[in-house]
Order: sequence, then C-alpha cells, then structure tokens
Amino acid sequence: MWHPRGVQVTLPLSPDPANGFAAALNQVSAALDAGWLAQAPGLEEGEQKDMVSGIARGIHEKEGRCTPYVLLYSASAHLIHPILKCYLDTKDQIEAFEYAAKFKLDKIPLYDGTDKPARDNSQRAKRNIVTLQRHFGVVFKPNPKYDEAARAAVVARGDIYKVAKDVFVRWIDVKPQADPEPADDKKPAITANGTPTTGVAGSPAPAQAAPGTPDAGRPGMSPAEISVQTRNAFLTRLSEASDSVMLETAIQEIPAFGSILLEQDKAALRTAVSHNRNRLGRPAAK
Repeated sequence: MWHPRGVQVTLPLSPDPANGFAAALNQVSAALDAGWLAQAPGLEEGEQKDMVSGIARGIHEKEGRCTPYVLLYSASAHLIHPILKCYLDTKDQIEAFEYAAKFKLDKIPLYDGTDKPARDNSQRAKRNIVTLQRHFGVVFKPNPKYDEAARAAVVARGDIYKVAKDVFVRWIDVKPQADPEPADDKKPAITANGTPTTGVAGSPAPAQAAPGTPDAGRPGMSPAEISVQTRNAFLTRLSEASDSVMLETAIQEIPAFGSILLEQDKAALRTAVSHNRNRLGRPAAK
C-alpha cells in the first residue's frame, strides 16, 4: 500500500484462524479507512511507478534508421531483469531522460546484444549495466497489446515474445518548461537610433540603472524585486554621498529613477538633498 506522501510499504496481515480471509479483508479495509492508499499518489488509474537503480543502453536498427533505447532496472534487488525498455527517438526525449536520471546517455556503455541482460553478478552485467548511486523514478502502465496466452504459446515454441508487458508513461522528475517567447506584437519596438521602447510607439524604455547601482539584480529576481533593490541602492548612494561631486551626480540621476521612486521617497529626497548640501557646504536648492 502507499503512504499519502508517496512511500510504498508492505503492511503485515494477521488472519484470525476462526474467520480466515474475512479478518484479513477487515484489516485492509481498516488501513484504507485510516488513510493508506491503494495506488501511489499522483498516478492515474492503471499507472504504476518504480525507482530505477540501473540502466543499460542499446541501439535499435530498422530500415537503416538507428534509435537509441535504455533498459531500466528496478531498485528492488529481487528484480534482476529490466522492468522497462524506453526508446529515445528525439533530442527532446534524450534530454528528458538525462534530466530525470541525472546521467548522460553517452556515458552508458553501449550493449551490442539484442536481448535484455539480467542484472546479476556476471561480468557481462558489470560491463553493460550502470548501477546508479542516485535512483530516479519512472511511471508506466500495462501495454494493451500484451497477451499472456499469446506469450505462453510463443515461449512454448522456443521463440521470443516481443510485445512488452508495460509501456513507458513519463519520468517522475520532469524538466520545468521554459517561458514561451512573447508574440511579435508584445516584443519591445526599436527606435530609429536603436533604443528599445516600452512597446508603445515613441515611448522610450525605462532608463537603465545608473553606475554603481544594480541593473539586473540576482538571477531569478522578479522585476518588482529588481526595482526595490535598485531603489534602495540609489537612495543609499544619495544619502551617503561623501563629497559634493557625488551628491550632485546622484541628484542629476533622480529623474531616471522616477518610475520606481515612491511618493514618500520623493518627499524624503528633498530633505536628504537639503541636509547633504548643508553637510557638504553647498547651498540648498530653492
């Protein structure tokens, strides 16, 4: 059964000899009533997930086309055969696998056989199957084309049944989607002299932060956070001007910061300018 936080566990049952399986049924019902889940959280009906601790790589050749694939081995030690075979037909699929596995595809040894090697203690397994220190998750579901009776018949003839029992659905760890490119009508226009605009014809883009102030903030900061950081740095530079040249330079930059200065800032600026001009021996502004 599954814990609501995603951990799979095996709960012991203690059937009452007098009631037989009815007691076991009551215990399972009690576990479900207590909040245990019959399937892993976040899965659709019929889906299963497992943690992968080993991978092997191969190449499928058909009609002159070569497609890489990976064999996935469960973290459950008693499962020595691969639980899934995943074809990586496109660059995006390869990148998705590498992100989930945190392992580069070309770092996995290329297995030149056509079967699915068992993960045992043989030299063959050690050469071709990579054991991962960090396990990763995969979601799969039953293959509707798989038929157990057909498989038994094929195996009885000594042949290999080629229909997979399960098919890949998705990786547990998925790379976040990048923000889409803005539409052409949303991109900033460019003026005749090459200056970007705000998107409204003739409207210049906001002035860049002055020298000595952050112009882009830390990676991942929102525009609002960058504005606050830039504003605070500018106000600090203005109030801490150590000579009249620095002070006058900062004062001349005030219009460029008009879009991010608050009303209370503007009132405080008048006081700060007057105070600092007096402090530095310059006449106060009239």
